[in-house]
Amino acid sequence: MGSSDENISKEDPKPYVAHASTAFRSTQSQRADSVKKKPQTTGRLFRQSNTSSRSGSPVQFPAYVDTLPIPIATRDAIKVLKLMNGLNGRMKGEVEYQTSGHGSWAGGVCYIDDKGTFLFEGTEDGPHHQTIVKDLRGCRVRPPVDENEENILDVSVASGMRLRLRLVDTSQYEYWLAALLSWQQTQDSSSPSSSEAGERSLSRRPSFSQAKDINIIKVGRVFLWDKGTFPSGSGGNNRGSRAWRQVSCILQDNGELKLMTENDVSLLATIQLSQLSRCGIQELDKTVLNQEYCVAILPQYTAAATSISIVSPVFISLESRVLFEVWYVLLRTFTVPDMYGSQISADGSDDPDSLVIPAPDDLFRIEKTLSIRTIEAKLRPTGKKAEAPTDSRRGHKPEPDPSVGDYFAEVVLDGEVRSRTTTKFGTAKPFWREESEFGGLPAALPEISIALKRMKSKPQPHSQVHGSKSSVSVHTPEVVWEVLCGIVHIRMDQLDRGKDVENWWPVLNEKKEPIGEMLIRVRHDELVVLLQKEYSALSELLHKFTMGLTLQMSQYVPSKLRFLAETLLDVFQVSGQASQWLVSLVEDEIDGISKETPVQRLRFSRRMGSNDSFDSVSDREVQLRDMNKSLTGEANLLFRGNSLLTQALDFHMRRLGKEYLEDLLGDKVREINALNPDCEVDPSRVGASEDLNRNWATLNALTSDIWAHISASHNQCPPELRQILKYIRTVAEDRYGNFLRTAPYTSVSGFLFLRFFCPSLLNPKLFGLLRDHPHPRAQRTLTLIAKSLQVLANLSTFGQKEAWMEPMNRFLAQNRQTVKAFIDNICSIPADRSRIPPPPSYSTPLAILKRLPMTSREGFPSLPYLIDEARTYAALVRFWLEAVAGDTARVAEFSGDLLAFHNECVALQKRADECLRRAEAEAKAEEPPELKWTDILRSLERSSALDQRTFTENDIVPHGANATPQREAARWNTRDDGMAVPGSAGSETGSRERRERQTFWESTFGKESSRAPRPLAVDAFGGSLDAGAAGASPPTDRGGS
Repeated sequence: MGSSDENISKEDPKPYVAHASTAFRSTQSQRADSVKKKPQTTGRLFRQSNTSSRSGSPVQFPAYVDTLPIPIATRDAIKVLKLMNGLNGRMKGEVEYQTSGHGSWAGGVCYIDDKGTFLFEGTEDGPHHQTIVKDLRGCRVRPPVDENEENILDVSVASGMRLRLRLVDTSQYEYWLAALLSWQQTQDSSSPSSSEAGERSLSRRPSFSQAKDINIIKVGRVFLWDKGTFPSGSGGNNRGSRAWRQVSCILQDNGELKLMTENDVSLLATIQLSQLSRCGIQELDKTVLNQEYCVAILPQYTAAATSISIVSPVFISLESRVLFEVWYVLLRTFTVPDMYGSQISADGSDDPDSLVIPAPDDLFRIEKTLSIRTIEAKLRPTGKKAEAPTDSRRGHKPEPDPSVGDYFAEVVLDGEVRSRTTTKFGTAKPFWREESEFGGLPAALPEISIALKRMKSKPQPHSQVHGSKSSVSVHTPEVVWEVLCGIVHIRMDQLDRGKDVENWWPVLNEKKEPIGEMLIRVRHDELVVLLQKEYSALSELLHKFTMGLTLQMSQYVPSKLRFLAETLLDVFQVSGQASQWLVSLVEDEIDGISKETPVQRLRFSRRMGSNDSFDSVSDREVQLRDMNKSLTGEANLLFRGNSLLTQALDFHMRRLGKEYLEDLLGDKVREINALNPDCEVDPSRVGASEDLNRNWATLNALTSDIWAHISASHNQCPPELRQILKYIRTVAEDRYGNFLRTAPYTSVSGFLFLRFFCPSLLNPKLFGLLRDHPHPRAQRTLTLIAKSLQVLANLSTFGQKEAWMEPMNRFLAQNRQTVKAFIDNICSIPADRSRIPPPPSYSTPLAILKRLPMTSREGFPSLPYLIDEARTYAALVRFWLEAVAGDTARVAEFSGDLLAFHNECVALQKRADECLRRAEAEAKAEEPPELKWTDILRSLERSSALDQRTFTENDIVPHGANATPQREAARWNTRDDGMAVPGSAGSETGSRERRERQTFWESTFGKESSRAPRPLAVDAFGGSLDAGAAGASPPTDRGGS
């Protein structure tokens, strides 16, 4: 059973987030459940626990992870991964085998059944269906020691037995390997020691392909998501707690990532990063495993892999943003970049068999992004509503609506859970309005799935005797499980690229029947990104800050300033010029350069006052009085509007100050939300005066507590942010200081409080301080605190407009000097701290970057904040051209740098369109007319045989020369009623053999196994996802306990 992080309460749904979903369970997990007694209610069970899931203390047993300590060679790794789901662990064919690792070989037709038993079918003269290996669960496939044995499968069984298979037909190698790896994923918790011993023995075995001069790039401690089980204290078969385990992580310069136990005793896994494509390393949304900085290593995104080292996703969590960025960049460094382009022959000939290389100038990338907003769902009533009782004296109550429950939704891509909503309690119409962003996706993503799940729980009574004859029922923590209600399937080919599609999509249950609807908004986008060098001219234009190019651009997109500001800030963040750009915008904002009409302003300061001349003293006094009144009003509105500066600095503060804000207010906001205090002080909303006085006391205490934390945090504020605030204060004091002494303070508070501290209190979910919106009373309390702090930062008081808040004026008067001192301290940053050196951890990835070839550098994310510079330029180009499209009159007015910028964007977009058109034409011309094995497998998944939860051996297993396909198909292609599945051989002979086969299954495994063969893990309900391997979702419980 999985273990939650804290007690589950309806007041705080956060603990649910830590548990992973089982909507899309892997084949191996489903098969493991078939060999144990199932609860009557479907769904994964887990108990609550007060133990932390992120403990770094040593554990007795190593973490279980679906990887191989030593990679296994194969001709087609992608094929093996997909066959693992297609074969479902079953296989049949002619092989030779050894059971002791040496000695003579026995041969014949062997098979693996759906229980994980390896059997010898026998001959006419010998024994029939002889068991060779009783249980393959938890076995270990070992790589060949000698290159001459590359077609021999060496298997260590958990019981200590060694099985070696030599294939008669070498084309079946991937099929047998896939079947064995499926059972390797299913861990037998009854014998963990043997599994651990197998891992240790494998870790000491050298690989003949391993080089001797391998250098270590990076060593560190990380947290690994444990997918397996370890025995409980009682030593029974109870499922253990799943948690994060601290392990050692070693990255080598050959692209191998080694995961070892915390004490470096045994090797857990060796992941060959060079076999993965770039999209195989992705950031996992924190909602899935309830961890902020988590890296997902996805094996289904391989690039012409020739060996298998990982068979299901591996999840690694880091303790800080810096460590996450370092490991994320290093892991992606050794993967294969997804580059496209037209190809030319290396020798210049037209021979199609000659070496083909891409033309260097035609290379490009396709960056696919996906935005999904899960808004709400409406469940249909599942039963008749009871009528209200006519006689109230009888005390009849209407039956509860069975559709009312605790619901959440999960976004699934390529069979993996990628994000999860919060849980909404006690409703048939859950409302979430939660958005997820996914980037770096593969080019082929056929479908999006959103799984609707329901949480169920019940108390677990336990009878204990307490010194008397009677037993007292003690309620232990609740047993909570997830139930899959239905799935929404959205085909990617139904979406228009670059457009928001918002629809009510049907939620289909296991029978493909609609049980409700879900309102979802999806935006799918693809961006063609050229080589980095193609954007050099554009970069040079944008970095001319004194010419005001970015301000001119903002005048043409007044309704899309946010996107423009964030994109430009990314550009300047990569080049290290973000602060300089913002400083130039501050000057323009205050001096009025960005106004549409010329503004005549006199800058009254000590350095400019001597240049003023007036006809008389009275004229000067009138001019000064009018200017004073004008500048006072102007200063009060400074930085309050929607401009390129305010939008850019909003984004910059949230990015730079994310950790600062979490450390400063995170615990306080969560504490207020947990207390959910009543702090309503509006007399129109409060009844008794006693309640009003109590609420005022609570509100004053909470406001004072939060302000005390803020006022003492000036040294924690990021230096880059303090430098910008210091400059804002200097310029504001220069312009308004002689007329309004509060201007230097309010100019800073206009950003720091109005756009940072107070919004984080008003909307803690948006700033990442809470997983969900606060409770109603807590939301009201945070609103009143934010209102009080904003007035304090404005150096003002409450007046007639909000007279009911006047009791807060006492707090404001007491802290007026304190807020001035805080702003003084924030802006008093020494000049030597203007340039902050990068963290030492960045030195390794930056050094690796210099050694990479040109193509590998493409898409290399910058440090910090993992910004893809070339992609940012490509997004800016398309955004600008779409914004000015159709407005030829205004385009004709362009001049200077703006015209040069526009022309460069047109040329870049034209080149991107041409590269994509040429590549698509060549790919279409080279596409083979015959069906590949993946197409056959996909078509079989859609066939009627899938509905019977079985595959035919004819369709999946390639037959040897001596096999009889029609006879074998008749045996395997059967239905429950004894009739042949459509497409199978249905002769009389086949029917008789089918009955013999069915009798064998029933006598060996019982009738249940023959009537209900295991489903294929193509999706949660047996339907095809068209995504290849439906890998295990992060939260899936593993093991065969």
